[in-house]
Amino acid sequence: MTNIELFNEYTARILGRLYASFPEKITLDPRQISGHDQVDDFGRLEKPAEHCLATLQWLAEAGLIRTDGCDRHYCRACVLTPKGLHLLNAVPDSLQGKTPLGARLAALIGEGAIDLAKEAVKTAITGLAAGS
Repeated sequence: MTNIELFNEYTARILGRLYASFPEKITLDPRQISGHDQVDDFGRLEKPAEHCLATLQWLAEAGLIRTDGCDRHYCRACVLTPKGLHLLNAVPDSLQGKTPLGARLAALIGEGAIDLAKEAVKTAITGLAAGS
């Protein structure tokens, strides 16, 4: 899988979890999200979990999520920002039906339809970038 494909998958999983738990703050574990929970003798994460951590940090820097901070293994007190909630409450033209993106992501992740969730995230992030 390419870095962009991993980014889209992890973004779908992260935003889906945060949407489902909104407005409560939750701790996110990149090892759990990525499905790669091994660490080496020095406490370093496997590459997929490192990529997931970088995705969490990017989402925070992009203003879609807020966190009280990340260390090598967790991002604490994560919650959607107003910008992130607006994005997830939107119904992009490319998505059929009238289900907000966040609800759609949460449902797709719950159903194991990660490929559809990745496509929904890709569409949303592309639309967000175009609107900037």
